[in-house]
Amino acid sequence: MGIGEKPVTIRRKPPWKSGVEAAWANRWPGLALAVFALGMVGSYHFIDSVRAAFDRITVLRETVGWSYALFSTVIFGALIPWIVQRLRPSALYPVPWSHLFFLSLFWAWKGVEVDLFYQFQAWLFGHGHDIATVVKKIAFDMLVYVPLVAAPTTAWAYGWKDSHLTEKGYVRRNTGKLRLSFRHWYAYKVLPVLISNIAVWTPAVAAIYMLPLALQLPMQNLVLCFWSLLVMWQVREVQKDITAHTKAGPQSS
Repeated sequence: MGIGEKPVTIRRKPPWKSGVEAAWANRWPGLALAVFALGMVGSYHFIDSVRAAFDRITVLRETVGWSYALFSTVIFGALIPWIVQRLRPSALYPVPWSHLFFLSLFWAWKGVEVDLFYQFQAWLFGHGHDIATVVKKIAFDMLVYVPLVAAPTTAWAYGWKDSHLTEKGYVRRNTGKLRLSFRHWYAYKVLPVLISNIAVWTPAVAAIYMLPLALQLPMQNLVLCFWSLLVMWQVREVQKDITAHTKAGPQSS
């Protein structure tokens, strides 16, 4: 820095702005997610074959018991997305097997957690599908459960995974420091995800609560898998653009 020059201050983007930008960037995948979720609910109510398929899932849940939530969520939340990502020929980096192991543990836990949460909501607000009950469940889900439990645990878990499954790597990757305050971490790592989540997922959550309790977790699994594949497709398109730009090289004006 020369004499008389002022130091350059780099201002970090406000967390809320990052969340709004993420929500806007995901507007089309979010719309596709809403159409998919509401379409599945409509199919359940108006198409006999779809209703029969969901009824078989209900019977399977009753037969298997609580372990259904564990294994089903692992399949739809971890295994299928991992296989698709692993088989993508355009992937810039291969997905390690350790990620499958970690994500399987994470989504097994999440599956049981979400299933218990749905049961708690049914106990708290009832099993009805009227507008008032559905709105109450959506509000409690998106404004209480997601900010306090779902968003923080998911942000931490995926951040830890992307930091080679080490706590020190996670902290350094996110702050460049060895210590990380909870306030700073929540503001810059959780809040943007939370804002984007509320904007994109609310219609899908509404669709989930329009179904009977026994079908809410299976529906959540389908929506989760569909969303994961949508995001992978979006990332793939970005990677293709980056690759094409890199091969083209700088363009002179």
